[in-house]
Amino acid sequence: MKNHFFQFFLILCFFVMLLFPSEVFEGAKSGLLLWFLTVLPTLFPFLLISRLLLDSCACSLLNKLLAPVISRLFSISAQGSFAFIVGFLCGYPMGAKITADLFHARQISKAEASYLLSFCNNTSPAFLIHYIVLGYFQNPRLIFPSVLILYGTPILLTFFFRIKKHFASSNTTDITSPFTISKIPSCSLDFCLMDSSEAIVKIGGYIILFSVILNLLQKLPISHPFYQLFLLPSLELTNGCALLNKTITAQTIPLSFPIYYSLCMGHTAFGGWCALFQTGSMINGSGLSLNSYARKKLVTALVTSLFAYLYIRST
Repeated sequence: MKNHFFQFFLILCFFVMLLFPSEVFEGAKSGLLLWFLTVLPTLFPFLLISRLLLDSCACSLLNKLLAPVISRLFSISAQGSFAFIVGFLCGYPMGAKITADLFHARQISKAEASYLLSFCNNTSPAFLIHYIVLGYFQNPRLIFPSVLILYGTPILLTFFFRIKKHFASSNTTDITSPFTISKIPSCSLDFCLMDSSEAIVKIGGYIILFSVILNLLQKLPISHPFYQLFLLPSLELTNGCALLNKTITAQTIPLSFPIYYSLCMGHTAFGGWCALFQTGSMINGSGLSLNSYARKKLVTALVTSLFAYLYIRST
């Protein structure tokens, strides 16, 4: 039954694309330009260097500096500290990619990988500061509170997600992974380039796909607030925030700034369905639960939105 429904849905999508070729073209063009001009030059170098750090074991030197603090605070292993650093600094879906790579290399257990995935996959500070706060809020005074709310919320929620678990430094002989371990030369530049290139192409494909979907859905004559403020902006973060700002600026739906601020922060904390599918592609085949990740991201988004609203109302 489910298979027939999916087949019918694909046929419907095919005819919709035939009926609205200009909307499909504009959506694909928008997504491609976003990927080529922004995501590719921003994310690919970090994908490559992080993979090189893992394969060369150079990340162990970084872990020695930061793991004593991070490991104790979040009850994770020294190896997991690298995923924490990358996940909070480099943007979607780097945290998921590094977590999956560590699990792939049998440096962390499945339980720790699932725990790391719940909070170590976030929007980069550069995107938050320059694109959201300065670009849309246009208020430099909101930089520090926005950073504190967006990254403090998942950190706070780790104490609930962890449920008194502690992950010591992993013994690779005790960890089983469903990944197939191949004989790869230590720090093979060719392998790292191919692995990073595959990841960035997958990310680009999802950005283009969701940009097309967003552009098509905007053509529907639906003005309900849930559709305009929650569903459409949640599809793809960058275009979604622009759409949300356009809706507020045009006063299509009158909203106060506290509501607008909390909505933007909530969408940014969630990352959008596009980032969710990107995360799924990064952990595909690992046995890690995408459903569990999605539930925790939704909880994080709701709490972030609440904190954002309370902060603006109190100032």
